[in-house]
Amino acid sequence: MDTEVPWATFVPSAMLLAATPGANQSLAFRNGLRHGLSSAACASLGRFTAFALMVVAVAAGLGAVLAASEPAFAIINVVRRGLPGLDGGAEHPDRRAEAH
Repeated sequence: MDTEVPWATFVPSAMLLAATPGANQSLAFRNGLRHGLSSAACASLGRFTAFALMVVAVAAGLGAVLAASEPAFAIINVVRRGLPGLDGGAEHPDRRAEAH
Protein backbone atom coordinates (compact mmCIF):
# COMPACT_ATOMS: atom_id res chain seq x y z
CA MET A 1 0.00 0.00 0.00
CA ASP A 2 1.36 3.41 -0.99
CA THR A 3 1.24 5.75 2.03
CA GLU A 4 3.02 8.74 0.53
CA VAL A 5 0.73 11.75 0.28
CA PRO A 6 1.58 14.57 -2.14
CA TRP A 7 0.78 17.29 0.44
CA ALA A 8 1.77 20.15 -1.86
CA THR A 9 -1.03 19.07 -4.20
CA PHE A 10 -3.51 17.67 -1.69
CA VAL A 11 -3.80 20.61 0.73
CA PRO A 12 -4.46 23.34 -1.88
CA SER A 13 -6.89 21.04 -3.69
CA ALA A 14 -8.73 20.26 -0.47
CA MET A 15 -8.96 23.96 0.46
CA LEU A 16 -10.24 24.82 -3.01
CA LEU A 17 -12.86 22.10 -2.70
CA ALA A 18 -13.88 23.41 0.73
CA ALA A 19 -14.31 26.91 -0.71
CA THR A 20 -16.54 25.90 -3.62
CA PRO A 21 -20.12 27.15 -3.45
CA GLY A 22 -22.42 25.04 -1.35
CA ALA A 23 -24.14 25.04 2.02
CA ASN A 24 -21.06 26.35 3.85
CA GLN A 25 -20.61 29.25 1.47
CA SER A 26 -24.32 30.02 1.65
CA LEU A 27 -24.00 30.21 5.43
CA ALA A 28 -21.11 32.67 5.14
CA PHE A 29 -23.08 34.78 2.65
CA ARG A 30 -26.13 34.78 4.95
CA ASN A 31 -23.99 35.74 7.97
CA GLY A 32 -22.43 38.53 5.96
CA LEU A 33 -25.80 39.90 4.90
CA ARG A 34 -27.36 39.67 8.36
CA HIS A 35 -24.44 40.49 10.65
CA GLY A 36 -21.68 42.05 8.55
CA LEU A 37 -18.32 41.06 7.18
CA SER A 38 -16.71 40.17 10.51
CA SER A 39 -19.40 37.58 11.28
CA ALA A 40 -19.02 36.01 7.83
CA ALA A 41 -15.22 35.97 8.15
CA CYS A 42 -15.46 34.40 11.62
CA ALA A 43 -17.85 31.71 10.36
CA SER A 44 -15.56 30.98 7.40
CA LEU A 45 -12.53 30.72 9.67
CA GLY A 46 -14.41 28.25 11.87
CA ARG A 47 -15.43 26.12 8.90
CA PHE A 48 -11.91 26.05 7.47
CA THR A 49 -10.52 25.13 10.90
CA ALA A 50 -13.00 22.26 11.19
CA PHE A 51 -12.14 21.16 7.66
CA ALA A 52 -8.41 21.19 8.49
CA LEU A 53 -9.07 19.05 11.58
CA MET A 54 -11.01 16.56 9.45
CA VAL A 55 -8.14 16.39 6.96
CA VAL A 56 -5.69 15.69 9.80
CA ALA A 57 -8.02 13.02 11.25
CA VAL A 58 -8.31 11.29 7.90
CA ALA A 59 -4.57 11.47 7.35
CA ALA A 60 -4.03 9.97 10.80
CA GLY A 61 -6.23 7.01 9.87
CA LEU A 62 -9.27 7.81 12.00
CA GLY A 63 -11.57 6.49 9.28
CA ALA A 64 -9.92 3.07 9.39
CA VAL A 65 -10.15 2.99 13.20
CA LEU A 66 -13.84 3.90 13.16
CA ALA A 67 -14.58 1.35 10.43
CA ALA A 68 -12.84 -1.38 12.41
CA SER A 69 -14.11 -0.48 15.88
CA GLU A 70 -17.80 -0.12 16.64
CA PRO A 71 -17.12 1.06 20.25
CA ALA A 72 -14.82 3.83 18.96
CA PHE A 73 -17.51 4.94 16.53
CA ALA A 74 -20.12 4.96 19.31
CA ILE A 75 -17.86 7.06 21.58
CA ILE A 76 -17.19 9.62 18.83
CA ASN A 77 -20.92 9.80 18.10
CA VAL A 78 -21.81 10.39 21.78
CA VAL A 79 -19.14 13.09 22.12
CA ARG A 80 -20.30 14.76 18.90
CA ARG A 81 -23.89 14.89 20.12
CA GLY A 82 -22.78 16.51 23.36
CA LEU A 83 -20.95 19.38 21.66
CA PRO A 84 -22.93 22.56 21.03
CA GLY A 85 -23.58 23.36 17.40
CA LEU A 86 -23.16 19.78 16.19
CA ASP A 87 -26.70 18.60 16.86
CA GLY A 88 -28.09 19.74 13.53
CA GLY A 89 -29.01 23.17 14.88
CA ALA A 90 -32.16 22.04 16.68
CA GLU A 91 -31.60 24.65 19.39
CA HIS A 92 -30.63 27.49 17.06
CA PRO A 93 -32.61 30.67 17.91
CA ASP A 94 -33.63 31.24 14.27
CA ARG A 95 -35.11 27.74 14.06
CA ARG A 96 -37.04 28.15 17.32
CA ALA A 97 -38.52 31.41 15.99
CA GLU A 98 -39.47 29.74 12.69
CA ALA A 99 -41.27 26.93 14.53
CA HIS A 100 -43.68 29.36 16.27
